[in-house]
Amino acid sequence: MQTRATSMRIYYPTLSEEATKPDDEKDRYFKLCRRRRALGLGAPASEEEIRLHICDADVIRVTANPDVVPLPDMHEYPVILLSSGFGDVPLEYTTLTQEMVRKGFVVVALTHPGIDVVARVNGVEVHQRTDLSNYERILLETADARAAMDKINELNASNDSIFEGKLSLAGGFGYMGHSLGGATAMLTAIKDDRIHAVADLDGLFYFGGSNFANKLRTPWLVAGSTINWGLLYLFGSWAWTTSIPEGSVAFQVNDSGHYSFSDLCHSGALPLSEFQCGTIPPTEMDELILKYVAAFFRLHLQKDEPSRDVLKKDNDAFSAHFYK
Repeated sequence: MQTRATSMRIYYPTLSEEATKPDDEKDRYFKLCRRRRALGLGAPASEEEIRLHICDADVIRVTANPDVVPLPDMHEYPVILLSSGFGDVPLEYTTLTQEMVRKGFVVVALTHPGIDVVARVNGVEVHQRTDLSNYERILLETADARAAMDKINELNASNDSIFEGKLSLAGGFGYMGHSLGGATAMLTAIKDDRIHAVADLDGLFYFGGSNFANKLRTPWLVAGSTINWGLLYLFGSWAWTTSIPEGSVAFQVNDSGHYSFSDLCHSGALPLSEFQCGTIPPTEMDELILKYVAAFFRLHLQKDEPSRDVLKKDNDAFSAHFYK
């Protein structure tokens, strides 16, 4: 498998006072976005401008401070990868990532150079490439994800790593993504059997065609916005076929927009419209998505059977709901 220089950020539980608080990073990021927007400079900004502390770790660079020691029981926390939407960055999903850690997971947020709006790799800013099709972007992101899983395995086995023996990998990885990142998560699950559960948040597909359902053997969660009827119709029709893995779920959220699955709709960082954010209150959307995403990964990565009841149950906020 061909790899390229990229980076990832690991969100994990700790009691250390030296830890960087995800909310603080997110607030600095969105504040800078608003300032750049006011100056007509565009947004979002680069990682360098918000002064992230990223240390080198071979090809995959890892956000890790050796003074920030994980909790002793972190070995019980399954690992979930995260890919952001096209042109977005992981900090725009801070609410989701840090709440998933509170729910008992380690989240590895991936950077995809040339696809994210801007990335910083080996001290060099890498901006978006305009010469790639969406399918080509997904192929690159899938390679990034597979390389990241290799690196996580290395960190878990290394005597020099603060994560030595502290990552729960026996039950496989989870993968969640928004928009293009959701499509990446799905394709990665097809190509790599280390993915044991995959969550797609309002992501369309640029591969697979009619054979896609038969290729995906990993339990999936698909959450769609109000504007994304095609996605829910597709997965709703698949939900009743024998080839779909048991424990898969799809739903559409009333009054939601494409960016309702990120922090952008309550940041004020970008001039997003009602079409993009919908009219659902952002805090209500956050609570809803976290409830179902956490239950999905608890069921499939932690074997928590009561979570199945959460996934089976319809919700007044859904215009459509399917469970296999």
